[in-house]
Amino acid sequence: MKNLRMYAIIAVGMMCITSCEKPEENQIISKTQEEGFMSTTGNSETILMNNDPSTKMIESTQLLHMHFDKELSKEEAIAKFNKKVTEFMKTYQSKNEKDVSTEWFYRVDTYTGYQNANGTDGKVEAITWFNTDQGIVNTFSEDLDNSGDDREGGWDFYLLSAEYPGKAVSWVEANKAQLWLQGTDGWFVKRFDIEMWYHLQNVPATGYTRIHSVPNVWLDNSNSSGWDHYNTGTKGTGRVDF
Repeated sequence: MKNLRMYAIIAVGMMCITSCEKPEENQIISKTQEEGFMSTTGNSETILMNNDPSTKMIESTQLLHMHFDKELSKEEAIAKFNKKVTEFMKTYQSKNEKDVSTEWFYRVDTYTGYQNANGTDGKVEAITWFNTDQGIVNTFSEDLDNSGDDREGGWDFYLLSAEYPGKAVSWVEANKAQLWLQGTDGWFVKRFDIEMWYHLQNVPATGYTRIHSVPNVWLDNSNSSGWDHYNTGTKGTGRVDF
């Protein structure tokens, strides 16, 4: 009887410990799926717009996209993507004058979780603030949506081009960025990076500038027209000189 009581006490104790443990990500997902709304940013149902009159807002152009599953490290995926970029640049029709940058090229990297319902088919935009010697440029992407497996677990790399309209720039610095999702198909974003390297440019350049962030947040909305977003904050480093 003493042994039975001891086992009963141990079993009850284990149940209490288990109930107090932090739930796993897939348990959180199951709960939020039942509720039908998963945003954890506090920014859902906002309007996609530029509220900063001191910046010039322009649309960037998506040039390339590649998806990589979790079996590849980011370094291995970047190596494959850079090879594709090199091939692309050989045939790209540049807007640049000789040795002068009137446009620049940068990468938008996102990493989607692999748990149930982490991926999304919703409309996604990336907005990046760049400091330049001509002023601040606020670039917003075209819809980052391609045929195939965008944002279905793993890395997605996008090559984009941007420019300061009508002017050449001598240097560019990435300053801050936002990631936006429209609609009710929730998305769990684990990583969101902006990378601009000298070797991505099609005129002579030196240096790099980047923004690295680890959101680990759900983007979601309660209606199909709403926008949710994640802010990196001002955390860009480095500079690319032309």
